[in-house]
Amino acid sequence: MLANNGLFDKIRHCSDSGEEYWLARELMTVLGYTRWDRFKHIIERAKVACVNSGSNASDHFIPVKKNNTGSKDYFLTHYACYLVAMNGDPHKTAIAEAQSYFAVRTRRTELDEGLTEESEEIQQLRLANENYRLQIELARLDNAMIAMHGKEIVLTLRGLEEQFVKGDTITILEVVDRETECTNAIIPDDELKRIVKERTGRKLISTKWFADRLIAAGRDDLLVSVRRTTTQQYVPPQHLDEAIAIVYGNSSNFLMGS
Repeated sequence: MLANNGLFDKIRHCSDSGEEYWLARELMTVLGYTRWDRFKHIIERAKVACVNSGSNASDHFIPVKKNNTGSKDYFLTHYACYLVAMNGDPHKTAIAEAQSYFAVRTRRTELDEGLTEESEEIQQLRLANENYRLQIELARLDNAMIAMHGKEIVLTLRGLEEQFVKGDTITILEVVDRETECTNAIIPDDELKRIVKERTGRKLISTKWFADRLIAAGRDDLLVSVRRTTTQQYVPPQHLDEAIAIVYGNSSNFLMGS
């Protein structure tokens, strides 16, 4: 039995009509989330998945407001809890445990209703969750290979060499945000170091140092945030000249080593 099964049972409630339900805020705590605004975003994604499966979200996600605090909450069915778990952070151990716990309860309900096959939506959710996990593992592998061989070689090995756009003198990397699907053109770390060395004769410590100098100068508008293993800030090619002028300008505050 998984470690958190007892906790999921402990926060389970039963209505006057005998139907079991869970409170979203209690489930949030058990799943390891501390901020309601972030957890509510997961609930919204779960509601969309519920509708896409052909179910009525209002039957599984029932909004409720606590009179004593005025804070919003939800009554969640076991199926709603399962969808929430499927849309949660797969790195959290409690999420995996919740997926197993609520999948079993959903399966029992299907059997009680005479269904002999797992619903198509649950199969799709399982597949989507596994694909997301594999994407994360692939990203980790890419980062390790990039550290050893460089980005261009890694992208070529992945069949993604077209992501490198060759300019006259600058190599540009196009990065796609997995959540928003927006594409950002950035100057990779090694390329920025090369350009800084050529133009200023100075050795750049890191892209983070460069970004920190721009932020300190109140020019974070010259940066874009890119979510990789962590969120990092890069200089897009259209702002490169201005950024270098600010960081390595006449002001001694931004000279290397200060």
